[in-house]
Amino acid sequence: MRRAEEACRLLSIVLFGAMVLVGASADSRAAEWRLFGIDGFSGYLGLRSDTLFGETSGVPSDKRSLEQQIRLRLGSYVFHPRFLSLDADTAFALRTSSDGDSGFRNLDSQLVLDLLPRHPLTLGVTVASRVENLERSFVPYQRDVKAGELRLSFNSRLVNSALKYEINEATSLGAQLSGGTYVVPPEDKRTEYLSSQTSVRVPSLDRMSLRYDGVRTDDRTAAGTGDSEHHSAQLEVAQSVLNKRGRVNASASVWQKAVPTEEERLTLLQSWTMDWRPGLRSTESIEATRRRENSEEANTYKVDLGLSRELNEWWRVSGNLGGAQYKSASSESSSYRASGSVGYLKQWQGYRLSAVNTLALSEALAGPSKRIKVYDEKISLPLNGTLPGFWQRLANPFIDESTIKVFEDGVLRRDWTKFCEKRKVGAYTEIRWVPDPTDRDYPSLDPDAQLLPVLVSYDYVLPETDYAELSNNLNLALSREFAPGMGLDSTFSVNTKVPGTAGSGLGGLNFSEAEYELGVQGYLKRPEYEASAGTSGGRDRQRFFLRGSTNRNGWQLSEAYQLERFPDLVGQTFDTRLSHLWGISNKTRLNLELGDQTYVVDGRMERGLSSARVVAAVLFSPFMRIEVETRGEVNRALPNDTRLALDTKYFWQQGQLDLTAGYELRSRTYDRTTTHRLYATIIRRF
Repeated sequence: MRRAEEACRLLSIVLFGAMVLVGASADSRAAEWRLFGIDGFSGYLGLRSDTLFGETSGVPSDKRSLEQQIRLRLGSYVFHPRFLSLDADTAFALRTSSDGDSGFRNLDSQLVLDLLPRHPLTLGVTVASRVENLERSFVPYQRDVKAGELRLSFNSRLVNSALKYEINEATSLGAQLSGGTYVVPPEDKRTEYLSSQTSVRVPSLDRMSLRYDGVRTDDRTAAGTGDSEHHSAQLEVAQSVLNKRGRVNASASVWQKAVPTEEERLTLLQSWTMDWRPGLRSTESIEATRRRENSEEANTYKVDLGLSRELNEWWRVSGNLGGAQYKSASSESSSYRASGSVGYLKQWQGYRLSAVNTLALSEALAGPSKRIKVYDEKISLPLNGTLPGFWQRLANPFIDESTIKVFEDGVLRRDWTKFCEKRKVGAYTEIRWVPDPTDRDYPSLDPDAQLLPVLVSYDYVLPETDYAELSNNLNLALSREFAPGMGLDSTFSVNTKVPGTAGSGLGGLNFSEAEYELGVQGYLKRPEYEASAGTSGGRDRQRFFLRGSTNRNGWQLSEAYQLERFPDLVGQTFDTRLSHLWGISNKTRLNLELGDQTYVVDGRMERGLSSARVVAAVLFSPFMRIEVETRGEVNRALPNDTRLALDTKYFWQQGQLDLTAGYELRSRTYDRTTTHRLYATIIRRF
């Protein structure tokens, strides 16, 4: 009996501790306390029949398969929903195929485990696997993805912290280069991510945070050349001073790359901003960086001081002083810069005029060795659609172009050097994009973006005499809104540089270094249509564009024309899009999309793509509908590249029973491929 009483007492203590652990209140429902509880259960059983036949280059093919599918979704918990939650979702199939591709197939599965959810300390684990059936340029392929994630978070009144570790493996099957036409290349890559972010609430500080990121990529398709590994950590502190009129920021960051080469970088940065009175602001920043690449070390120190003053509502003046020093075992250099600017802003009767003029003097003083390394100069390369991007100038003169490296400005830090070309303009070097969308490593460019930030590393070699430069930059902008949605924008800038020798004065005025940029754009915006036209140009390029779009009675039409002239080429782009959605009745819809894009360089068509798409949907009843989609593409830049697709789908649903049947046709002329697919799937949901 005594042992039974001790056991009951021990069980009571355990239950009381568990209740405190999960934060359960005295009136918690008894049904929530279970050794294993189920929050929800669903899924389906399915059967799919698939027949594929056709020919490629005169060689016939025939394939039949039968697939039994099952999907299960389970929401559950152990002891209590706030103690341990388990959510599982898995879909698999047993397949029998005429080509020998038979057996068990894992279609999609995911397991999510959370220990102590909605508590200050939470541990989470996710394991997922899926097979994605995709299609690009009418060529189907599969992408097999396996992923795992471990999460740990801690949240309290003073500290918020999150730690995450991810593993992703992706493999593409069935994608290749065929007939000179690009399709998705093979992918066999493993990537590991480790990230941590912690913020601490300190009464005497506005903000204090610590962040760590680590990435390792194993690219098995590139024979090791695509492997990379790097780590970064950053500590940041911010504090307001002098009754919040001033703000001090300090940060320390470490960056390390282990693969394919060893690099390290330690950066200490302190900045200070002070509003002395309304309209009067001063800034100061000090940066120290220590770098090591292989066995070579280098230190860089930078100081910048700035003062700005708003004289009245129209005029503003500012001045800046800056200096930098570079030291390594093989070289030493210093540079200085002083600048002043005057700005004017005026608005009256719909006009808006802004003008800024900046005068700057800079000097570079080299030590015994003239070769200086520059790490990660941050610039933004302008984008220009299918044409090469505009040229962008690097900061330093006399660059050794063979040392230029262009990297992604992000966590992965991919090497994009091969997608940039360079040229000399006087003592300076300029780079720009060279589009190559056939390469899978090409930067992902947002069509609506205007600039893409990148990091550029290089060496530059100063001449035997130290270098000095006086520059003046004038920027003017004038805009006028004649009516709501209708106006004109114009900009003009001219930059004049006078090179010379440090310590010996500047040479005479030399306008051969002068550059200008002029741009004018008119626009008209209405609910039913928009139009814009403009031109811009500089010393070595000119651009003209005309765009228009209309939306009326369900019709949407957009057209764009662009002409660009460079020193070595003239390019023209024509783009037309037309679409319409007919609601023939409340049960029938028809969608039409037509498009054509042509890119011509020096009178020669580099790309011409015409496309059409028609989708019809008919709802016979709340339980049954039919969809028919027809697509076509003609690549007019190649002699024989036409692609057609026809998809017909039948859907029927009654209660928990679903039936889908369809017919697909794919045709490509470049490799004389025609395929037919008949399929039917019946699913019983529960």
